[in-house]
Amino acid sequence: MEYCNGGTLKDFIDGAVKNSFSISEEVIWASMSDVSNALVHLHAQDVCHRDLSWNNILLHDGLLKITDFGLSNILQEGDAHSRTPGTPGFIAPEVGQGTPCTFSSDVYSLGCCIYAMMALRRYPGHMENLPGFSEDLTRLVASMLLQNPRDRPAPRQLVQQATQKINLAHQELVNSIRMDEEKLKIDTEAHRLLKLQVERMQTEVTIQAQVLQARRDELNRKRQHYYYLSED
Repeated sequence: MEYCNGGTLKDFIDGAVKNSFSISEEVIWASMSDVSNALVHLHAQDVCHRDLSWNNILLHDGLLKITDFGLSNILQEGDAHSRTPGTPGFIAPEVGQGTPCTFSSDVYSLGCCIYAMMALRRYPGHMENLPGFSEDLTRLVASMLLQNPRDRPAPRQLVQQATQKINLAHQELVNSIRMDEEKLKIDTEAHRLLKLQVERMQTEVTIQAQVLQARRDELNRKRQHYYYLSED
């Protein structure tokens, strides 16, 4: 198994609580993209994880990876299990009622994880108002936590929306950098023009001082001339 140097998602959330900081929406979209991509790959192999929780998602160099496939199985239609799989607080409601686990059950569990990143606590079983996050993110997480598994989005849809948001945030960052660069250019040009203006003013002051000094010298010469004439 690959070594992951960032601990579990729960460790990350506990660290945010301990240090009194919130997890940014950009990080949450990126996290959703990472785990949803993993689910797309699993589900393409007809594998249902069945125990996706904040303890089974690891961080490595800023990326999220799914671990602990001990309860995973190849999904077969109508397949029932002798016990309810999963971690309390992350189990889809239909699974808790004894219905066989489906791919949509994994989506519900991921919704619980994303909710925990937003609220910095376990999902309480109902969607609460979480200020500071966009309506798009809140609405998407709410759809992942719907009671009816058929109403939940597929992992591929989550990847698409998360990718769009990540690309949009990246483009906004690029545009912001360009605006800062343009502002810097404008400020630099304004500074250059101001410097030229100051230099011209200094030159004019120097010339005026020289003219004034020349007039003073001329006046002194005339005074000395009149002085000599008066003595004669």
